Order: sequence, then structure tokens, then C-alpha cells
Amino acid sequence: MNKKKLLFISLCIFQTLFMTGCWDRTELNDLAIALATAADIEEDDVIRTTVQFALPGKMGGATSGGGGGGAEDNIAYVDSDVGTTLREAVGKMQRRMSQRITFSHRRVFIVSEELAKKGIRDMFDTTARVAQNRLSAYIIVAKGKAYDLLKAEPQFERFSGENILYLAEARGVISVNMRQAAQSISSFGSDTILAYMTVTKSQLSNEISDEIEFLGYAQFRDDKMVGIFEGEQAHGLMWLRNELSPYTTIVEIKEDKYAAINIKNGRIQIKPKLKEDHIEFSIKIDINANLVEDFSRSDMTKLNDKDLFNRKLEEHIKAAVEGAVKVIQENKADSANLGLLVNRHFPKQWEEKYGKNWYEELSKAKFTIIANANITDAGLVSENISKGEEPE
Repeated sequence: MNKKKLLFISLCIFQTLFMTGCWDRTELNDLAIALATAADIEEDDVIRTTVQFALPGKMGGATSGGGGGGAEDNIAYVDSDVGTTLREAVGKMQRRMSQRITFSHRRVFIVSEELAKKGIRDMFDTTARVAQNRLSAYIIVAKGKAYDLLKAEPQFERFSGENILYLAEARGVISVNMRQAAQSISSFGSDTILAYMTVTKSQLSNEISDEIEFLGYAQFRDDKMVGIFEGEQAHGLMWLRNELSPYTTIVEIKEDKYAAINIKNGRIQIKPKLKEDHIEFSIKIDINANLVEDFSRSDMTKLNDKDLFNRKLEEHIKAAVEGAVKVIQENKADSANLGLLVNRHFPKQWEEKYGKNWYEELSKAKFTIIANANITDAGLVSENISKGEEPE
């Protein structure tokens, strides 16, 4: 054996002396994995923190399929406590748990409407300071108590936190995570919006179950909730923010005769103009849609009927945007980031005049809205297949 081989073998043997194994390992069973968190305001302004934990021992196996079940099938456990801060409440929970609480897998953070109206800025402090917390977690406002959303037992998911996550990520919903919300709150000329949800009762056979429902968006000025966008106002806000995703809306075509129209895509252009005593926003909307249901008994092969549908859809979208603008101006909250638009187009005037008193300027701004709709697809038929022939 030559000297090089001998030296190599000696080094290998020497290195094994420093291989002490996984001395710092953390087993899954040693962790209490937080899936979702809720924060409520209690008497004397103490914070109630509610956490939904995963139960790893009940995950997988024969009962791991979708759908709800009894308490014996639950794969999540909900605990709660109060404190002057979020961490104090979590610390109290930690003292009665053998596992170490970790928030590295939390995807949902819920605040109650009452707490949101008092201000949510403090809620971001711990999230940013502790490395394991995800800034990509979605932040939700609950109508009523936040912990009610975590206590719900939806039928389509195994635990409520997952149901809330899927609703926040659903098509047609403006998703806002904690990083985006914090950036919007800290920027002047824009205000954040957050998904607004509640617990509703769903009748299922002889059994009543709790389901979580998306209602619209909670509107904020600075870090305080000041209003709500619901129904078509929420769709109008989606247009104003240029965050459109496909959705279906119901349009009145004739008196008490309605049609369901799917908005496939579209484009919005917003141009600010400075007038002597106010700002004017010129808005142009292009809409591409298809017809999915028609109770007006129209024939889309006829030019007059198709023009009627396009005109009614234009009026409908215009009214939705006007509804969103009304909420923005009444509550003096820039949910559509219009201040950033003015600053981008007129930086000097923004610095000298408009930025100093933006909410007042926003409340008296004028809006001109033009909508152009094009229904390109009426499906496989041009009219109801059960419609009889008209007498000659």
C-alpha cells in the first residue's frame, strides 16, 4: 500500500470521530403544527388568540379521504387563550402542550371585524420578527368572531383552515397575503382590502352543518376597517384594481327576465386628469364574455338581441364600477390605488398639492366610465331548445 492510499484511509477514519449523528433533530411528533390562527378583541382590550393545530397521528390512513366526519375523524385541534399580545396568549397555550408550537406551516390568519375596526397594524409585528412565520399567509377578516371560522366543520374539507385557504385562493377572488397587506398599509396613496368571510348554516339532509362563505372584501383606511364591498360592488372593485379573473354575473335583460353571463376577460384603462378644483378619472372598460344561461328567451343569432345583451352587460358592469367608486368616496379609503396612479402621472402636483390631502381630494373626484361589451359565445345553441315554432 502506497503512502497516498494510507493517508486517504487515515483521513477517513479521523473524520468519523466528528460524526455524532443527528444531535439536533426534531421529530414530527415533537411539534404542534399551527395551520391557522384567529385573533379577537375581548373585554379590557385583551387579545384572544385561537390556533388550529394539526394532529399528525390522525392524518393519512383509511379515513384520509375528503369530506367531513365526526369528532373521531378530526385531523385538527383548536385551542385558545387570551393575553395582552398574541405571543402572550400563545405562550399560555405552550405551557400546557408537550409539543413545541411552530407556525412555519400556517397559511391563514383571521382577524375579527371588531378588531379590524380598531386597527390591525400590531398584528404584523410578530409575523415579521419571527423567521418561521410566513408572510405569504393569507389574512382574512371575519364577520363576527374570528374563532368561529376555525370552529366550523365544513363538509368538503377535513378542517376549516384548509377551507378558508381554498376560498382565499379561489378564482374570482382578490387574494391578499400578509406581505401585500403590510406594503399597502405602509404606502400612501393606496389602502388594503382583505377577504371578508363568515360562517353560515347549510342544510344537509336532517343534519345542519357549518360552512364558510366568502362575502366580499373588508375595506381599510390606513390599518382600520371602514367599510365593505359586497356583491357587484366587489366585482366593480376587481375591475378598478385591474385584478380581473373570470366570474359569472346575473344581468337583467328584460323586465324580470335574467341571463347568466360569464366574464372571460377584459381590460380597463384609467387616466387621471387635473381640473381646477378636482381630479377627473376617465375609465374605459373592454369586456369579453359568453352566455351561459338565458331566461329572456332571446335569439343570439339575431343582431338586435345580441346588441341588447351587449348593451345590458355594459350597463351592468358600469353600475358595478360606480358602486365600488361610491364606497371608496363615501368612506374616503383608496381601495383602488388611485393615489398611486395620480402620483405616477403627476409627481410634482402630487407632492405639492394632492398628496397632502388625498382623501379629501378623492372624495370629490369625478369619474367618467365607458364600457364596451362583446359577447362572443352563446354556447351550442342560439336559443332555448324547447322553444316552439312561432305561428306564421
